[in-house]
Amino acid sequence: MKKKLLSSEKIVKTFSFDVKSVKEDEYIVEGIFSTPDTDRHNEAVMQEGWKLDNYLKNPVVLWSHQNMEFPLAQMVRIGYENGNLAGAMKFAVNEYETAATAFKLVKGKYLRAFSVGFINNVYEVDKESEIVKLVENELLEVSVVNIPAQAAALAKMKRMDFLAPELPEHSEKEGRVLSSKSRGIIEKAKLSLEEVLAADSEKEPKKAKAKFKYKKILGKAVRELIKARNE
Repeated sequence: MKKKLLSSEKIVKTFSFDVKSVKEDEYIVEGIFSTPDTDRHNEAVMQEGWKLDNYLKNPVVLWSHQNMEFPLAQMVRIGYENGNLAGAMKFAVNEYETAATAFKLVKGKYLRAFSVGFINNVYEVDKESEIVKLVENELLEVSVVNIPAQAAALAKMKRMDFLAPELPEHSEKEGRVLSSKSRGIIEKAKLSLEEVLAADSEKEPKKAKAKFKYKKILGKAVRELIKARNE
């Protein structure tokens, strides 16, 4: 059964790639930006479910998801091709020195990974394999990334995903207390954690769905705590 997510948190997935072709005179690189392969988190992005309309309004390619920096390239073609999200990007070589360097590194295969940032709208869990299938996804941005650093960061984050911080019933700082909104979010995280613990003795698909939901809500709860404590 397909489920709609309760959260609209941004998800980042990194894919290693081989450059399909390079047009040096036009500074265009063709590549694959996402595949349907199951990743180390037991999640798979269903490629036919990409929603591209909003991305195509401003189809920039970033360096390592740095949206406060100038883009490296512009996507000149992107879509569902041969079972993958693929296309071509034109690097701003003449306009921006960093883009020129990035183009040379991609062309020389020193940089060998693309990363996509997106919002998952619908998912389902395969009952037999426990794979979480991300069925409908809205593309936000595409980045060129340094795969060793990104892979290490993702592995570290995943190991910590379900080591929940101790969430207090209330938090005070110099007379200030959490807002009712923050407390509500934290309470959702607690209830979701209870679902994870309860599902631990149940069948695997139920456990996978509970963990997926908890991961989203927990991230939002922690950010609210940090925001409240810094106010």
